[in-house]
Amino acid sequence: MAGKPWRSKPALHTTTLAYIAVQVAFLSFLCSYYDVGLSNLTRWTLDKLYQFDYTREKIAWIKRAWKGATTFSSNNMPSTSRRASKDDLKTIDAEVQFGDEMQIFKAEQLALFDGSRPSRPIYLAILGRVYNVDKGKKHYGKDGGYHFFAGRDATRAFVSGDFTEAGLVDNTDGLSHEDLLGIRDWVSFYEKDYKLVGVVVGRYYDINGNPTDELRNVLGRMQTALEWKELKAAEAEVCCRFYCSHISVTSFEHKVACFIPSLSICCSLF
Repeated sequence: MAGKPWRSKPALHTTTLAYIAVQVAFLSFLCSYYDVGLSNLTRWTLDKLYQFDYTREKIAWIKRAWKGATTFSSNNMPSTSRRASKDDLKTIDAEVQFGDEMQIFKAEQLALFDGSRPSRPIYLAILGRVYNVDKGKKHYGKDGGYHFFAGRDATRAFVSGDFTEAGLVDNTDGLSHEDLLGIRDWVSFYEKDYKLVGVVVGRYYDINGNPTDELRNVLGRMQTALEWKELKAAEAEVCCRFYCSHISVTSFEHKVACFIPSLSICCSLF
């Protein structure tokens, strides 16, 4: 009687796994102690990774593989995690230059462009700025998954994720620095991908299309949030340098670290 086929078991890198676990715990302690957000740490890490040919090639390979596996287009489809790239980010000007095609909408007028009328394009507003999103009608149209954004200014919902009627509002009261920067990213996204067609009268623009004190206040808070972000990034770099100065790792562990964001700061030792 033939015995069961023999299978070789993959080697368990026990030492390496234990090492990684210890480093994760140590890194978590440092980030907690210095109050450094993981997003800032990861962002700093990726900047460092791009300085090396090896890791840059690996990241490019991962991006190509991910792109091939993705079955939907992100150009016109919104997502609460969507962020504009650094190159796309622009300063938000409170003043809007009105041309022949620019309009000043009342809230009731904007509601007519909610995608429920085939004869009208689809508009949405964010921070009082109205954009024509008709090219993304399969998402913003009547049966689209993001129809609730159409025909209104739902600034808060872009970062809160509350898509109920109570959450689809334009105020930013109590939003965190990260949320304010998220709104800034969204405005940059719409500026890049869609056409600005006017403003809506209300919280951010008056009946003449002039910016309100509320809008200037929000933009000021965004600037404060940006300064906070830069400070946190600087603190993250100090934290990472302290971390890297207290460890020694093997070549194999270097490579593992390059694919684990929370450990990839080790690549600065390459």
